Amino acid sequence: MTTTPSPARAARRPGRRPALVGVIAALLFGVPWWTLVAAPGWPVGVVAAGSVVALAAAVAMPVLMVHGHGRRQRDGAARIGDTLLGVIWVLFAWSVLGLVASLVVGARVAAVAVLAVALVLVAYGVVEARRVPRVREVSIDGLGLDGLRVAVLTDTHFGPIDRARG
Repeated sequence: MTTTPSPARAARRPGRRPALVGVIAALLFGVPWWTLVAAPGWPVGVVAAGSVVALAAAVAMPVLMVHGHGRRQRDGAARIGDTLLGVIWVLFAWSVLGLVASLVVGARVAAVAVLAVALVLVAYGVVEARRVPRVREVSIDGLGLDGLRVAVLTDTHFGPIDRARG
């Protein structure tokens, strides 16, 4: 037996998804903004520039994701949106660690360290994403599976790179 939600409850549902996306974007972009821009006590110009960049990225990412992965499937938007998502996840994770570290080393040192680590990790990620995938053969002896071959293909992110038009 299925129950039908009340009209008032059903009317509230359309706004939940944008609100949830807004909360997630605020946290995902807000924590790095706080760690890298606000907390270290940089000069006003640095805080203003960092705030503009963070706000522009927070607004752009959902728009790029909708245009890149929605009905339109625009590959350029998907590439930029996916890359921005990867960068912000790295910044978010290391910013959380940076906030803890800032209790010991100070906010500016932590901010510079977070930015340096994030730049190295993002650069490495871009290089790895652009290279031909590695093939690794592993032999497992003693299991009685002689001659069995198993192929595992994972985490390709292939769609926006080479989407077949049908």
